[in-house]
Amino acid sequence: MEEFRLSFRTQLRTRHPDLLGVLRLVRLEAQLFTVRLISRLSPSQLSLRRRLGDARGLKLHLGSGPNHVDGWINIDGTRNADLRLDLRSRIPCPSGSAACIFSEHFIDHMQHPDSVGTLLRECHRLLEPGGVMRVVVHDGALLMRAYAANDTGFFRRVAETGTFAVDSMSLPLEVINEVFRKGGTHRFIYDFETLEKAFLLAGFSSVKRSTFRGSIMPECNLDLDLPDREFQSLYVDAVK
Repeated sequence: MEEFRLSFRTQLRTRHPDLLGVLRLVRLEAQLFTVRLISRLSPSQLSLRRRLGDARGLKLHLGSGPNHVDGWINIDGTRNADLRLDLRSRIPCPSGSAACIFSEHFIDHMQHPDSVGTLLRECHRLLEPGGVMRVVVHDGALLMRAYAANDTGFFRRVAETGTFAVDSMSLPLEVINEVFRKGGTHRFIYDFETLEKAFLLAGFSSVKRSTFRGSIMPECNLDLDLPDREFQSLYVDAVK
């Protein structure tokens, strides 16, 4: 059965790549539909929602995936999240209940500007005055500058991290396309100005470029120390 699945997937990838992309989106929507049901019907999820109803000073980790952080409310569609949620939906916490929000390499998987704008407006609602949202994404401007400078060492380093479907023989533009698309899961790649614009449109008062674990709010320094992250990521702090 496993061999059949691999063969079927290989044939789709080589003969019908557009259909494979459609099937990925259908599978994602089916998974998120299940997440929405669990979020509304699971006794443990309902209990957590009730506890969050009058909470204050929350620390919210959005798109947490496998990176569960103690002391934070880890929110994702995956099973190890505290709060299982489709993050295109309303987050069940009171307005002004969060001291800080963190999200790493997540919003670039959301549709820009609609879904991302909705999420950022929701985060603005959740934050207390002066609260901080820290976002880490791929830095599109960095990739473009490296291409313009013919910085083959940079692209070789990206390829050698092993997180993309490229290798050390890939040409710079092949690496760029893989980062921008990531097998069809990336929806938008940001530079600072584009991310700043999205935050300001969502109501944030200021947006500051940051560095690896250099947040203006030390509690938000959750940046993952992975081989592919610091040297090619954009770090941003937005203040309500």
